[in-house]
Amino acid sequence: MSFSRKDILKAFAIVHIFEASRPVGRVDALAVLADGAGISYGFSQFTHRSGSLKKVCQKYLQLGGTAGAEVIKDRLPHLADASFIIKYSKDDELKNALRAAGKTALMRQAQEHVAITSYMNPAINAAEGSSFTLPLSLAVIYDSFNHGGYTSVRDKVTVRRSDFNSDLAFEKAWVTSYVLKRRAWLLANRKAIVHKTIYRPDFFTAQIGQSNWTMNLPVVVHGHKLTAKDLPETAEGKQEEDRGRVGPETAGGSPAVQTEEPAAAQTEEPAGEGGEQAAAGGGGEFVAEDKPMDAPATMTVLGFAVPAFLVPIITGTKQMFTDGYLNAREIFTELLDFVKGNIKWVFVLIALIIVVMIVKKIVRQVTLWVQMIIAANPNWHNVTAEPVPVTREWWQVWK
Repeated sequence: MSFSRKDILKAFAIVHIFEASRPVGRVDALAVLADGAGISYGFSQFTHRSGSLKKVCQKYLQLGGTAGAEVIKDRLPHLADASFIIKYSKDDELKNALRAAGKTALMRQAQEHVAITSYMNPAINAAEGSSFTLPLSLAVIYDSFNHGGYTSVRDKVTVRRSDFNSDLAFEKAWVTSYVLKRRAWLLANRKAIVHKTIYRPDFFTAQIGQSNWTMNLPVVVHGHKLTAKDLPETAEGKQEEDRGRVGPETAGGSPAVQTEEPAAAQTEEPAGEGGEQAAAGGGGEFVAEDKPMDAPATMTVLGFAVPAFLVPIITGTKQMFTDGYLNAREIFTELLDFVKGNIKWVFVLIALIIVVMIVKKIVRQVTLWVQMIIAANPNWHNVTAEPVPVTREWWQVWK
């Protein structure tokens, strides 16, 4: 039950775009995060607070790195100590040493090693442990391992395998539920900077809505168009390719990751319109089909007509509920959790709505009074009323 090398590279590229707005991040990139994580370093944002920065520095020194080595070695014991985050965030000497090391091939190798062993291989193990095979599932899980909070959100998913007739249907329903719960989990975080990262689950939700479970390229990831040409190649991945693995073995000694694409997945993208004709040696004149056009579908909800452009959206949503990809109870639970986590703002919103309604009624009443006063005072308007002459015959006494 293995993922192809291309599936893994897609997951790498997507998360790199999330982290650094490019499919292949910069090894020497360095920033101090406003969320309290301290220094964020490298192509996958290895941070002080998570301990991944220390792992990278340890590997770099083990490989024999020399650029900035003395400073890095001196700070190494405390690079996973949260009490040193503020101090090291202001340590220009350490920052310059990391930037210098980031320009070397050994630091790239160290970062790739940590990214694979600490994030990608555990994500693969988690996916394979649940018999997941879809590339989108791997990308979702890898993003969570990299971003943090996978276990917390995973334990909130209540989709049961016994409710589905196949592993594939269960996988799609579970991943869909997970992505929705992760979005709610990010919004429930008290830090506003975390709320901004909901573009990550939103991207996966869009791919699920398009049934792009195989992650066919190109796709637009957080404003960046990811194509097959953008897929990164890792140094360790190249070294291990012949042995059928992406990187070093995990602590559990997980099985190898297959490098060959399945026969059915060799074509990255469908040929598209016109592709079949070209493949068949076409090129003749275009002949229009003679068939009637169907009128747009219509639908009513509670007696109200639904606009035609909303019909396919509502129909597709209903089908997702029918197929088990969406669970009404889970969605209601998530909405309830969201309201509970933001109860103060819910009351503020309700208060604003009430105030707007009151002001609207007051303005309407005052306007009516002003119109009545103006109409009653001839000096305040230029409208005059003249009697209409009545013409009648001598015998029409009732007029």
